[in-house]
Amino acid sequence: MDPVTDLRIEKFQPLPTPGELLAELPRTAEQSAVVQRGREDIHRIIHGEDPRLLVVVGPCSIHCLK
Repeated sequence: MDPVTDLRIEKFQPLPTPGELLAELPRTAEQSAVVQRGREDIHRIIHGEDPRLLVVVGPCSIHCLK
């Protein structure tokens, strides 16, 4: 590890792949419906068919830059 950067990181742990997560935690029909409705809502907002304001926030960082 570089002695100058990442001073507060003790270890790295690989995250599961999307495929592994889906195998372990399959989506329910209700969850899929929520995603589909959200996508439709976003489409309508972007195309001016819905007057709501869409705010996209990100990216975030886990690193403390102090």
